[in-house]
Amino acid sequence: MAKVLLFALSITAIFLLDLTNHNTIRDLSTPPTALNLRNDREDTILQFKNSNNYTSTSTVVFGFFQLKISNHPSDKYFAWMKSAMCTTDAVVVFTSPDLMSHFQELRSHAMDRTLIVPMDVSEIQVGDHSHYDDVFWDEQRKYDIEGRENGNAKNGQIYKIWHGKTWLVNQAIQINPFHSEKYVYMDIGLFRDEGILFCNKTVVRHPEVIPEDRVVLYPYRALKPYRDILRDKEPLWSAGFWSHYTSGGMISGGVEAWPKFMDRMEESVQLYVERGIGVFDDQVMMQSTCMRNPGMCMVVRWDSPYGEGDGECYTGSQEALQKCIDSSGWRSGSMCEFFASKYRLWHGGDVKTMYWDPGLGTPSQEEDPGLYSNLQTKTPT
Repeated sequence: MAKVLLFALSITAIFLLDLTNHNTIRDLSTPPTALNLRNDREDTILQFKNSNNYTSTSTVVFGFFQLKISNHPSDKYFAWMKSAMCTTDAVVVFTSPDLMSHFQELRSHAMDRTLIVPMDVSEIQVGDHSHYDDVFWDEQRKYDIEGRENGNAKNGQIYKIWHGKTWLVNQAIQINPFHSEKYVYMDIGLFRDEGILFCNKTVVRHPEVIPEDRVVLYPYRALKPYRDILRDKEPLWSAGFWSHYTSGGMISGGVEAWPKFMDRMEESVQLYVERGIGVFDDQVMMQSTCMRNPGMCMVVRWDSPYGEGDGECYTGSQEALQKCIDSSGWRSGSMCEFFASKYRLWHGGDVKTMYWDPGLGTPSQEEDPGLYSNLQTKTPT
């Protein structure tokens, strides 16, 4: 896979991480372009590390790949892209080679903290040992009943990209261009309604709330009595959207936690394949992985306060969204919690009380009512 780095001296470099010598489930074909760029890898990495002086406690990773058939019209994605790229966070962007110049332009204000990685979709993996080809991912469409009904199951490549998020973050960590201790994956769509509100601002203002030894998942809904508890008995399932409480659009963790999480995610995919369960919903896969591995993950508590007030942080007016930036990351509504997750790193919170470990079992509503409803309290200190 080829990667282009942008940094303070405006030097453009190309390099490749080695994806060979892995056990394969199906044969992989390496694009000729990737083969041509591979020889420049070591010299380019060394040049980048010697030339770049910018450091950041946290790095945000994005992935965007143009597919012939996607879940949303391309013009929507490009509009969201502007909102996501206008921040001042240190970022690594994995994208199709033909979009390189577009991302360079969007990040021209922060060249010293931007690494743009050109990559073909065929190079994305779920881990370092078990690889799956395009035929496998296209076959997953037959399991995605909901996706076929709403029109989202048009291209099996989308499942591959979704399940490759953890792998992409680990590719960025191997380079660690800004010497970061914390890494956050964010979907481009996480900024779909923000407009210019985050422009020239750092979104991850409170990386200290990200545990060094855990991966953090962010809920988009409260727990549901009985149903979510029953998952503890069989944590391998695939029942579509709403069957999980975590979202895959934003994930955070320390540099030591991400490789371990990737290995367990890869293990989860293998277990699903062995049992004939569909591998199409990465959000289910992430939650399942955390449920089966105590001490691996933390999930943000549904009642965890971050900011004050009750601002509508999604599908609201620009005034309402501004309120979310100024004072509140909390608002009513279930699906909306996904889009408000970034405000948790914007406003911060109390690390001692904001997480729970699904690997230790799902508490009942009587045992921990705060996981089942909104209990907004005062601003965290």
